[in-house]
Amino acid sequence: MDIIALLKKPEGLKDVPIKNINDVADEISILLESKINKNCIDMATSITFGDIELPKAAFKCVAKDVVRDAIRTYCAHKKWNEDIPIIPYVSTALNRLSKNMVEDIKGSNKKVLNFVCPACREFKIREILIKENNKLICRNCTIQIETIEKELIELKVLENENQEINSNNKIKILEKKLYFLKVFYNHSKKGFKCFKCKKFIPDSYKGKTCPYLKCREILDKEEIINKNHPVTFCKRQFVSINNAVSKYSDDKKDFSEKYCNMNGNAYDLLSTEEEKKNELKKIKDIINKQKKTNGNTRKIPIKISMYEAFDAALEEFPEEMVNYLVNGGQNGDVSIQAIIFQKFVDIIISKLPIIVFIKGIQIKINDLLDDRLNIFNGKRKFTSFMDHNLIIKKVSQFRIDDGIEIEDNSDNFIGKISKIINSKGEDVSHLIDSYSFSNIKMQNSEFLKPAEDITVEYYSLRPSYTLGILIHIQRIKKRISDSIKR
Repeated sequence: MDIIALLKKPEGLKDVPIKNINDVADEISILLESKINKNCIDMATSITFGDIELPKAAFKCVAKDVVRDAIRTYCAHKKWNEDIPIIPYVSTALNRLSKNMVEDIKGSNKKVLNFVCPACREFKIREILIKENNKLICRNCTIQIETIEKELIELKVLENENQEINSNNKIKILEKKLYFLKVFYNHSKKGFKCFKCKKFIPDSYKGKTCPYLKCREILDKEEIINKNHPVTFCKRQFVSINNAVSKYSDDKKDFSEKYCNMNGNAYDLLSTEEEKKNELKKIKDIINKQKKTNGNTRKIPIKISMYEAFDAALEEFPEEMVNYLVNGGQNGDVSIQAIIFQKFVDIIISKLPIIVFIKGIQIKINDLLDDRLNIFNGKRKFTSFMDHNLIIKKVSQFRIDDGIEIEDNSDNFIGKISKIINSKGEDVSHLIDSYSFSNIKMQNSEFLKPAEDITVEYYSLRPSYTLGILIHIQRIKKRISDSIKR
């Protein structure tokens, strides 16, 4: 079979017996091998940051069927009459396969209903509950109960040993909180509502007053009105043999590396060591060239500092930056955009005071909150706790104006952390491992205990990637990505 002749004159396919169409598809698959390889790498690297051999093999297996189906469709609809060549037609089908597999695996358009803990909601935390034996279990409440019980024992021992230490108030507060958490750490799905606060109370609760700390209304069990358990819609989670064992685990190996004895990662498979260096050099050259062209200004050096941040991030996280700039993805354990922004802020701080001339007038900028910088929209603080994964989740906060704290429920990103204060009033910001725009990961330390109150002070950003300072990251990333693809 002369496949080259068929490609030049695809109408010849009408004379090919149906039983031989598979042979044509196999020949075209060989011709499109580089295209298939590129598509399967793009697909695999966008759904995992570990070994990509398994998803690559899965894609290639499905790709053969897609090529065959595309050829059959091409013949059935006589696409040669529309002057549509075979190769671009099949290539489009492969592109669609790659996109559909990513969307299907990640469940980007699918959401699932989950039960959330009513107790954690009181502390502005959304904790998904675990279903077990017709009960709902909250991991956060369980951790906090263990911590509080230990703290109560220590306080009572301390109080007995030294009568001068008055711990009664703290003990009472902790006992109330403990009582409240025990209502919800393991509770029933069915429940009723309190007539006063209108909140959900599980049927498993046998108390006579509302368990919520700010309510405590006497319950009339004879006039119960059923209430649905609080729920939330979440994107379906993708669990794969190639996903990291734990997003915040110190062990960065994925399942396939641990149990399938597959070495290497997506970046290793993309190129050889020499090609890696060339790829990085190409990106660095593009950044430096664009920095000279687009970054220079006689005003505030925002753009040039942002280019310098891209360069610094590329030095420290080469694999993640290549994936971010070339494939448009982010590796699971690293928030590249947050890292770029943090390096940008450090660069700006190193340049303070910034002296610029605007309309012939010399202006000196000393403060990160200066409106002319247009980086942060204020300074804020929130009180949360560290969970068992050493993660502090951002919750509702207070705005700090001239040292005065004002309650502020507006959405915002964490831009730069100023302080992290533990329950003993100690600044433990030196124990930060990393942080994104919404979460903070801490190092394991004796100065930090799960479930204890932790106060975070930070410079805040508007919560949008297309407004304010973050738009510069998007624009520069697009310029660099477009230059790489040329």
